[in-house]
Amino acid sequence: MNSRPPPLLPLFAMMALSACAGGATQNTPSLARRPIETPRPDPTPTPAVAAETALLQRIAALVEDARQGDAAFGTAAAAAEPRITRAAGAAAGSDAWVEAQQALAAVEFSREKSVGAMVAIDSLMSERLNAMAARETAGGATEIAAAQAQISGIVEGQASRLAALQRRLQR
Repeated sequence: MNSRPPPLLPLFAMMALSACAGGATQNTPSLARRPIETPRPDPTPTPAVAAETALLQRIAALVEDARQGDAAFGTAAAAAEPRITRAAGAAAGSDAWVEAQQALAAVEFSREKSVGAMVAIDSLMSERLNAMAARETAGGATEIAAAQAQISGIVEGQASRLAALQRRLQR
Protein backbone atom coordinates (compact mmCIF):
# COMPACT_ATOMS: atom_id res chain seq x y z
CA MET A 1 0.00 0.00 0.00
CA ASN A 2 1.03 3.46 -0.76
CA SER A 3 0.91 5.72 2.35
CA ARG A 4 2.07 8.89 0.66
CA PRO A 5 -0.54 11.58 0.13
CA PRO A 6 -1.21 12.69 -3.41
CA PRO A 7 1.26 15.40 -4.51
CA LEU A 8 -1.44 18.06 -4.96
CA LEU A 9 -2.93 17.71 -1.47
CA PRO A 10 -0.31 19.91 0.28
CA LEU A 11 -0.80 22.57 -2.39
CA PHE A 12 -4.58 22.69 -1.82
CA ALA A 13 -4.08 22.82 1.96
CA MET A 14 -1.73 25.81 1.67
CA MET A 15 -4.18 27.66 -0.58
CA ALA A 16 -7.09 27.04 1.82
CA LEU A 17 -5.10 28.23 4.83
CA SER A 18 -3.86 31.34 3.03
CA ALA A 19 -7.48 32.48 2.55
CA CYS A 20 -7.90 32.66 6.34
CA ALA A 21 -4.86 34.85 6.78
CA GLY A 22 -6.32 37.99 5.23
CA GLY A 23 -4.79 41.27 6.32
CA ALA A 24 -6.41 44.41 7.73
CA THR A 25 -6.87 45.67 4.21
CA GLN A 26 -9.90 43.45 3.66
CA ASN A 27 -13.32 45.08 4.03
CA THR A 28 -15.07 42.46 6.20
CA PRO A 29 -17.83 43.15 8.72
CA SER A 30 -16.92 43.27 12.36
CA LEU A 31 -18.10 40.56 14.72
CA ALA A 32 -18.40 43.04 17.58
CA ARG A 33 -21.85 43.75 18.99
CA ARG A 34 -23.80 46.51 17.36
CA PRO A 35 -25.53 49.05 19.62
CA ILE A 36 -28.92 47.48 18.94
CA GLU A 37 -27.62 44.11 20.09
CA THR A 38 -26.46 45.24 23.50
CA PRO A 39 -28.93 44.18 26.16
CA ARG A 40 -30.73 47.00 27.90
CA PRO A 41 -32.35 46.62 31.30
CA ASP A 42 -36.13 46.57 31.19
CA PRO A 43 -37.39 49.92 32.36
CA THR A 44 -39.49 49.65 35.49
CA PRO A 45 -42.72 51.47 34.74
CA THR A 46 -43.81 53.91 37.39
CA PRO A 47 -47.53 53.17 36.97
CA ALA A 48 -46.88 49.63 38.23
CA VAL A 49 -46.97 50.83 41.83
CA ALA A 50 -50.28 52.58 41.24
CA ALA A 51 -51.60 49.46 39.51
CA GLU A 52 -50.65 47.30 42.49
CA THR A 53 -52.30 49.74 44.87
CA ALA A 54 -55.37 49.73 42.65
CA LEU A 55 -55.32 45.92 42.61
CA LEU A 56 -55.16 45.73 46.40
CA GLN A 57 -58.02 48.21 46.68
CA ARG A 58 -60.10 46.19 44.22
CA ILE A 59 -59.41 42.98 46.15
CA ALA A 60 -60.38 44.64 49.44
CA ALA A 61 -63.59 45.99 47.90
CA LEU A 62 -64.57 42.52 46.65
CA VAL A 63 -63.92 40.93 50.05
CA GLU A 64 -66.00 43.68 51.67
CA ASP A 65 -68.82 43.05 49.16
CA ALA A 66 -68.77 39.36 50.08
CA ARG A 67 -68.90 40.20 53.79
CA GLN A 68 -71.80 42.60 53.29
CA GLY A 69 -73.58 39.96 51.24
CA ASP A 70 -72.97 37.47 54.03
CA ALA A 71 -74.47 39.85 56.58
CA ALA A 72 -77.57 40.27 54.38
CA PHE A 73 -77.73 36.50 53.95
CA GLY A 74 -77.54 35.97 57.72
CA THR A 75 -80.39 38.41 58.29
CA ALA A 76 -82.56 36.78 55.60
CA ALA A 77 -81.79 33.26 56.85
CA ALA A 78 -82.65 34.22 60.43
CA ALA A 79 -85.94 35.71 59.23
CA ALA A 80 -86.72 32.53 57.27
CA GLU A 81 -86.08 30.14 60.19
CA PRO A 82 -89.45 30.56 61.96
CA ARG A 83 -91.39 30.33 58.70
CA ILE A 84 -89.58 27.14 57.75
CA THR A 85 -90.17 25.70 61.23
CA ARG A 86 -93.93 26.40 60.89
CA ALA A 87 -94.02 24.89 57.40
CA ALA A 88 -92.07 21.73 58.25
CA GLY A 89 -94.37 18.82 57.54
CA ALA A 90 -97.05 21.08 56.02
CA ALA A 91 -98.63 20.12 52.74
CA ALA A 92 -97.15 21.63 49.61
CA GLY A 93 -99.26 24.59 48.56
CA SER A 94 -100.50 25.39 52.06
CA ASP A 95 -100.16 28.95 53.34
CA ALA A 96 -97.28 28.01 55.69
CA TRP A 97 -95.46 26.22 52.88
CA VAL A 98 -95.89 29.18 50.48
CA GLU A 99 -94.57 31.60 53.14
CA ALA A 100 -91.56 29.34 53.72
CA GLN A 101 -90.89 29.18 49.96
CA GLN A 102 -91.02 32.96 49.77
CA ALA A 103 -88.63 33.20 52.70
CA LEU A 104 -86.25 30.75 50.99
CA ALA A 105 -86.40 32.84 47.82
CA ALA A 106 -85.45 35.92 49.85
CA VAL A 107 -82.53 34.00 51.39
CA GLU A 108 -81.37 32.91 47.93
CA PHE A 109 -81.67 36.46 46.61
CA SER A 110 -79.64 37.81 49.54
CA ARG A 111 -76.63 35.81 48.31
CA GLU A 112 -76.40 37.99 45.20
CA LYS A 113 -73.67 40.31 46.49
CA SER A 114 -71.48 37.48 47.78
CA VAL A 115 -71.85 35.37 44.66
CA GLY A 116 -71.19 38.48 42.53
CA ALA A 117 -67.98 39.07 44.49
CA MET A 118 -66.98 35.45 43.86
CA VAL A 119 -67.51 35.83 40.12
CA ALA A 120 -65.58 39.12 40.09
CA ILE A 121 -62.60 37.74 42.06
CA ASP A 122 -62.44 34.70 39.74
CA SER A 123 -62.45 37.02 36.73
CA LEU A 124 -59.78 39.20 38.32
CA MET A 125 -57.58 36.14 38.89
CA SER A 126 -58.00 35.06 35.27
CA GLU A 127 -57.08 38.54 34.01
CA ARG A 128 -54.06 38.72 36.32
CA LEU A 129 -52.75 35.30 35.28
CA ASN A 130 -53.12 36.23 31.61
CA ALA A 131 -51.27 39.52 32.20
CA MET A 132 -48.51 37.68 34.06
CA ALA A 133 -48.17 35.15 31.23
CA ALA A 134 -47.86 38.02 28.75
CA ARG A 135 -45.27 39.64 31.05
CA GLU A 136 -47.43 42.76 31.30
CA THR A 137 -47.32 42.63 35.08
CA ALA A 138 -45.69 40.69 37.86
CA GLY A 139 -47.29 39.45 41.05
CA GLY A 140 -50.68 39.99 42.57
CA ALA A 141 -51.89 36.42 42.10
CA THR A 142 -51.08 35.49 45.70
CA GLU A 143 -53.18 38.34 47.08
CA ILE A 144 -56.05 37.47 44.74
CA ALA A 145 -55.86 33.78 45.73
CA ALA A 146 -56.08 34.68 49.43
CA ALA A 147 -59.17 36.80 48.76
CA GLN A 148 -60.60 34.05 46.58
CA ALA A 149 -60.30 31.62 49.49
CA GLN A 150 -62.07 34.03 51.85
CA ILE A 151 -64.90 34.75 49.45
CA SER A 152 -65.24 31.11 48.49
CA GLY A 153 -65.55 30.18 52.16
CA ILE A 154 -68.33 32.73 52.59
CA VAL A 155 -70.24 31.54 49.51
CA GLU A 156 -69.83 27.86 50.40
CA GLY A 157 -71.05 28.54 53.95
CA GLN A 158 -74.12 30.24 52.54
CA ALA A 159 -74.80 27.34 50.20
CA SER A 160 -74.56 24.89 53.10
CA ARG A 161 -76.92 26.87 55.27
CA LEU A 162 -79.41 27.34 52.41
CA ALA A 163 -79.35 23.59 51.67
CA ALA A 164 -80.02 22.85 55.35
CA LEU A 165 -83.01 25.21 55.33
CA GLN A 166 -84.36 23.54 52.19
CA ARG A 167 -83.97 20.07 53.74
CA ARG A 168 -85.88 21.18 56.83
CA LEU A 169 -88.75 22.34 54.67
CA GLN A 170 -88.92 19.02 52.79
CA ARG A 171 -89.49 16.97 55.95
